[in-house]
Amino acid sequence: MRPAAPPPARGAMRPRPALARAGPAPLHWIMAETESGSLASRTCVPCRGGVPTLPEDVILMFLKELDDQWRVVEGKRLEREFRFKNFRQSMAFAQVIGAIAEEQKHHPDLCVGWGYVRVALSTHAIGGLHENDFILAARIDRVPLE
Repeated sequence: MRPAAPPPARGAMRPRPALARAGPAPLHWIMAETESGSLASRTCVPCRGGVPTLPEDVILMFLKELDDQWRVVEGKRLEREFRFKNFRQSMAFAQVIGAIAEEQKHHPDLCVGWGYVRVALSTHAIGGLHENDFILAARIDRVPLE
C-alpha cells in the first residue's frame, strides 16, 4: 500500500460555507446536495449536538453511495471490516484512515488486528448517525486496498 499523501496546507483547504458554521443544514438541503455531488467530494462540518440523527430514508439514500460492505448497526452506527494479508498492511490502512479523519475533524472508532481493520462511525454528540459519518465512510471507500 502506498503511503498517504499529506493533507493540503491549511490555506489550500476548501473553505466551508458560512451556513455550515451556523449549524447543521436542514434535511432538504442535505438531500439536494447529495443529488448534485457525491458524499466523498464533500467536507465534514462540526456537529455540536442538539440536532436529530438522520432519518431512515436519508440513511438508506446515503448507503447507496457507499460500498455494499458498510452496515448500519442498531440504527446508530456505520460499520465495515477491511481484510489484509498481514498486520503491517492493516496498520498502514489504519494510519491512512487516521489522516483522513484528522483532515475532516471527524474520528471513527478503529479496531486493528492481524489482517483486519474494523471501522465504526457514529456521531457521539447526537448519539447516532449524522451526514459526517457517511462523508467519512465515502472517503474511506476511496482508499486503495492492496
